[in-house]
Amino acid sequence: EEEKKIPKNTENLEQKVIMAAQDLRQSLAQFQSLVDSAKFDVSSAAQKLVELKQGLMKLTSLPPSVIPAEKEELLVARDVYEAAVLYSVKAENIEEFDKNITQLKSYYSDFQNFLPDSAQMFPMLGLNLLYLLSYNKMSEFHTELESIPVSEHGNIYIKPAILLEQYLMEGNYSKVLSENKNVPLEHYRFFTDRLVHTIREEVAMSAEKAYESVSLDSAKALFF
Repeated sequence: EEEKKIPKNTENLEQKVIMAAQDLRQSLAQFQSLVDSAKFDVSSAAQKLVELKQGLMKLTSLPPSVIPAEKEELLVARDVYEAAVLYSVKAENIEEFDKNITQLKSYYSDFQNFLPDSAQMFPMLGLNLLYLLSYNKMSEFHTELESIPVSEHGNIYIKPAILLEQYLMEGNYSKVLSENKNVPLEHYRFFTDRLVHTIREEVAMSAEKAYESVSLDSAKALFF
């Protein structure tokens, strides 16, 4: 009986996948060094991120490819988008943040039974909740929160957004400020600072209508 031959296009596929993933990991390490640098240069990091995403497009098994997913490719892609989310916060680029977090969440949901859990998942989901809260996207905020198991609502990275939303609903602005001083991840502060700034603007507008004049001590109390 004639021996069944392995198609040439599938030979050494596993080795190619490993090599492609390794190359991307090296580029990812360079990108993270740029982002973490004390002399953070947005344009250099942005260009490196473009190169990384172009590299992802060359991987054989990532969506929308019909080739069965390769775990190593999916893992490096997930890591790239996690790094991209943190970069977009540091660069204060909300449009990029929105794109990157949307891409990243698909790896958490679509491959949750195929990939090991990421240590960065809850920090990323917490960042997304704060983004939605600070931009007053309340419907999306509650939809995202409902997608997170209730057992994880006490998670150190999820709880701050839940508490902030509760304090906002109560009008307890002093607790909002207090929570801003105790964020579990420095990147959270970008969104909590925005929230505090918005609150102070609202308080200032209310004070202007409510008082003809305000003493210094009263102003301090009003503006925390």
